[in-house]
Formats: sequence, structure tokens, C-alpha cells
Amino acid sequence: MASLPAPPAPLGSCPRGGGGVVPRPRGALRQCGAGLATRAARSCYRFRTDDDGVVDVAVSGEEGDGGAGAGGYAVSVEVPCLPGPRGREGGLVLRTSGSGEGVPLAPAAGGASLAAELSFDAPCVPFYLSFLLTDAAGAEIRTHRKTSFRVPVGVGPGSPAPLGMSRSGDGAVNFAVYSKNANAVALYLYASGDEPALEIDLDPYVHRTGNVWHVSLASVEGYVSYAFCCGGIRRPLLDPYAKVIGDFVAGNSVYDVGVTAPSMRCFASLASVPSYNWGRDRHPCLPLEKLVVYRANVALFTKDKSSGLPEDAAGTFSGLAAKIEHFRSLGVSAILLEPVFPFHQVKGPYFPYHFFSPMSLYSSEGSSVSAIKSMKDMVKAMHRNGIEYHTRIEGL
Repeated sequence: MASLPAPPAPLGSCPRGGGGVVPRPRGALRQCGAGLATRAARSCYRFRTDDDGVVDVAVSGEEGDGGAGAGGYAVSVEVPCLPGPRGREGGLVLRTSGSGEGVPLAPAAGGASLAAELSFDAPCVPFYLSFLLTDAAGAEIRTHRKTSFRVPVGVGPGSPAPLGMSRSGDGAVNFAVYSKNANAVALYLYASGDEPALEIDLDPYVHRTGNVWHVSLASVEGYVSYAFCCGGIRRPLLDPYAKVIGDFVAGNSVYDVGVTAPSMRCFASLASVPSYNWGRDRHPCLPLEKLVVYRANVALFTKDKSSGLPEDAAGTFSGLAAKIEHFRSLGVSAILLEPVFPFHQVKGPYFPYHFFSPMSLYSSEGSSVSAIKSMKDMVKAMHRNGIEYHTRIEGL
């Protein structure tokens, strides 16, 4: 079992405002006996205690129909017996924070140690388990830093690739972000509102490979969006590789007159990009010297009265697709669109915030997911009519 240089208490907090102590998931705590389900992933931690002892903790995911962790999680706590005035021969009791219940540690390893095992249902993760020990006299045993013992459940090292959020076959969700200069990175998960419901501080020894920070969560059930925080500054940052994102600005127009730019905050959605049927789509691959290029802005072109488009199609990708016959009548063989990414709605499309998702306002539904589908439909329609699609990409 690996020895950590310090207890994992600083790894994060859940929920905020709880003083760093994590309430026990409702109905999840129970002492386990022998014969648990097949174990899969296993993370081990070693703590030094304030009475010069050690506490070993192992977190294991139990195999289920959905893969590792689908059958729940088991947390094993083992404490070597110590001789002396504060010996542990009289027994120890494990007490979780937020609960008056206690689980006695039983002799294990031929009497050389005391151990207990707790199990948690899969829907409870991710969370942090915080606990302390009490001896036969009722005295508390804590870490050498006088803190509770604290371990993440349902949180794994993750993988540095691919960047952004990705899902594996067993339901685990991986997050990876590149940062050359950050000396600390945290992952924020949001259930609703602008305040994170769960904060996970990444350990550079566990969650960093080169300049990529990464972490894997067994489940994100109950959360809708996420963001990163770098360098200890409590300002959420949009994942630059996010495919589905929220809205930056509320409003009916991308060019409202007199609009004052509000505070720009946007979180990446935990929703996956729906699959898309490209069918027999093929790029026209026209020779460059034969291209007749028409440069357009999605909003301005389709909102102009001369377009003759209905109100629900104005300002959208579908509206642009509806004008394909117009482009063909002009002899156009390629469309060059001004940047279609989320951008500063006062300064315009040449001030983008993000490069991996289209502007949500360019769809009739006004959502990121619908904009992705609408843009693909537009490109597919252009290709079907022998028209190439190009877009300009401008740096920040």
C-alpha cells in the first residue's frame, strides 16, 4: 500500500459551507461482512495519526451490470494494533461525520490489526467520506494534522486523453484539461445555480500527467454542468474542449442595440453530444481554383428582410440551409461563414469564447445540443447540393 506524504483531507469539499465535513449519504452506511461482490478498481491511502500510528484505507468499486462501481463501493479501514498507554487492544469505533452511528473495528490479520468495512450504494457517488476513530476510553484519534480522516469515493485518477469530458463503457466520466502554468486545478460540479455543489481539488501526484490534469468520476448523476478552477482562484473556467455548453448571455438577439455586456459566466454541460447519422455524406472536394466563395454571417444574412425567411428560421443554421437554392442560382460553390462559435454578443463573432461548439442562438431552440444538430444538418444539405462549407477561425 502506497504511503501518502499527507492525508487527503485538502482534496476538496462537499458540499460547500459544510466546514470541510461531508454528511453521510442517506441510508448508505452499513457494516459489511464477507462475501461482497467482485471488486474492481481499488485506491489506497495511508494516514499518520496523532498518536504516532497509521490508518490504512482502501476504496474499492464493486462490479455490477454497469461495470466497475455499478454494484456500489466498499471502504475498508485497517488499523495496526499499538502497544503502550494508548494501545488499541480495547477496541476502536469508527464514526462518520454527520452521523451518531459507530462501527466497531474487529480483529483482523491474526490479531495484528483491527478492521472494518463500509459499503455505499452506487447512486451516492461521488462524495468524500470523512470519519474519525474513538478508543475504548472514548478518546478521539485523528490524523497527525488533527483533522478527520477523509477519502474520496467514486473518484479515480482518470486519463490525460482525450481532452475535455468523455464517457467510458462502464459509465465512468473522465475530465481532462491542459494547463501549462497552473499549479493547482479543481473540478466543480453544479446541480443548479451558479454555486458548485461539489468541489474536487486534484492531487498533482495522482491527477496530473505532464501539463494535463485529469480525474475520473464513477457517476455524475444529480449534476448538470461542470467547470474548472485553476491556481486556487475561485473563478470557474469553461472547459475549452467542452462540446455542449450553456448560454453566456440571455437575450433575443445577438446584436441588440445598447446592450451592456454582463458578467460572462458559462459552464460546460454534462450532457453528451447525441449521435448523428451522416448517411452517405461526402465532401465535394472541389479544386481551389474553381471555387466561387460566398462569405456570410449567419445572423445578419438570414435576418435581413431580403432573405424572405420566416421568423423561426431567421438567425439560424436552418435558415441558411433554406437559402441553398439561392446560392446555387448565383453560381456559388462554397460558403465561408464568419465565426460560428460562442462569442461576445456586443463585440461580435470575431471575439469568440470557445471553439468546440456552435453558437446556441443559431438554432431555433436556442440550445447547444440543438445548435450542434442544426449545424450538421446545414453542412449535410450543402454537401448534398455540391457546395463546400468553410468557416473562419479567429484567435482571441
